[in-house]
Amino acid sequence: IPYALYDLGRIRSRQQAWHEAENHFQSAIRQAQQNEDVYFLPYCWRELGKHYSATQQSAEARQALHEARQLFQH
Repeated sequence: IPYALYDLGRIRSRQQAWHEAENHFQSAIRQAQQNEDVYFLPYCWRELGKHYSATQQSAEARQALHEARQLFQH
């Protein structure tokens, strides 16, 4: 399920349906955490960070991208 939510987030982001995209990325993160999917989780955080950057939410973007970077390093 997190993979489908991630893909939906990317699609909705490209369609500039920003609120829906953010919800899908956050849901993907929650699902990946629940599934303990340590390999997919950093990708979810990275996409959420890119989404925040595209929507001019720089503080949130930095935080999400930092989380992604930390997870990629482990």
